[in-house]
Amino acid sequence: MHVLAIRDLSYAWPRTTAPVLSIRDLTISAGESVFLRGPSGSGKSTLLSAIAGVIETQPGMVSVAGQDIGAMRSAARDQLRADHLGIVFQVFNLVPYLSVLDNVLLPCRFSPTRRARAGGGNAETAARDLLAGFGLGDQAMLRRRPGDLSVGQQQRVAAARALIGSPDLVLADEPTSALDSDLKAEFVDLFLSECKKSAAALLFVSHDRTLEPSFSRSLEFTALNTVPQAEGASC
Repeated sequence: MHVLAIRDLSYAWPRTTAPVLSIRDLTISAGESVFLRGPSGSGKSTLLSAIAGVIETQPGMVSVAGQDIGAMRSAARDQLRADHLGIVFQVFNLVPYLSVLDNVLLPCRFSPTRRARAGGGNAETAARDLLAGFGLGDQAMLRRRPGDLSVGQQQRVAAARALIGSPDLVLADEPTSALDSDLKAEFVDLFLSECKKSAAALLFVSHDRTLEPSFSRSLEFTALNTVPQAEGASC
């Protein structure tokens, strides 16, 4: 089963004519881990935005968990994103006034589907288990705020938040860019292990080819996207 299917995707930013995305075909199967490599400015983040339904695409171009994102209204896209997608942002986007535990539980507040999947309906237990898997299971750690954490710890909290409630697909946008090489490798190993436990497919965007061997498949974005280094694209 394909959790992601892209067909003839073309996208240009509003009030521009030159496309930043032109992708003929991309599919990701359930449980698969895909490494998407490419230079900064090539449009990788724009692709993730299209998959997440943050930018509007035409019907028939992007399907997530069997649902056509382009055919949906905004509210329906928001709910699909909450129910079926976990996202690790490049800057993590943790809520500063919430504890580590409450940050991880956020997707379960917005999605009854994710809440029901998490720990057989016990979302707090699921969150604690995920954080323990990322080495953050200490009781004092669960009560801390993001501002009290190291970059590496914030990254792991963001990954646990993306994985809670077993989303069908996890999107990770350059999540290791702020880490040194040893921490990068450790994080990727932990992340892949937790994705496997939850049976989530993973699309991991990075320009760091040293991480590539850990994934089941790798793709070169500049070969996938037929628009050459489009001006104005984001990384």
